[in-house]
Amino acid sequence: AIAYTEKFPAKILGLGLFHSLSAADTLAKIDARNKSIRFIQTSGLEPFLKNFYPSLYQNLHPEMMERYIELCREKPLETAVIAMTQAMRDRPDRKYLLTQLKVPVLYVMSGRDELIPKTVARDELTLAKYGIAVYFENAGHLGMMEETDKSLAAIKTLMDASKRFKL
Repeated sequence: AIAYTEKFPAKILGLGLFHSLSAADTLAKIDARNKSIRFIQTSGLEPFLKNFYPSLYQNLHPEMMERYIELCREKPLETAVIAMTQAMRDRPDRKYLLTQLKVPVLYVMSGRDELIPKTVARDELTLAKYGIAVYFENAGHLGMMEETDKSLAAIKTLMDASKRFKL
């Protein structure tokens, strides 16, 4: 979303970031992503998901984990997860965009997100002229999966706020 906003700023009426940042990865985060890529390449996606995915949720439902395990048996998915991890690792810092946007910016944060501390997300949000903060107290990094109703309400809040802006 932030890369699209950078490329086509005149085409957006709002920006929503769910458990995400506009900043580039820190050196420690880059190292962690490189380790994840090497782990997937050497051990496969299924062991990676079994070890890593539970930490993304506050309450991982067993049926959700089973679905991930089913999906990971597909080789193209392994390639996609590696590519996604590389893209996150290599993304540039785009915090400057937040200071330039004249549309609402939604940040969805969770109290139990172990990957993005709420203080870091809140600091970024203060850069936005029209910032909207939504906080899920009892969700992890994938709060949109754990708090679906609240996630839909957050999107509606962004859409309602965006109605005041014109392309």
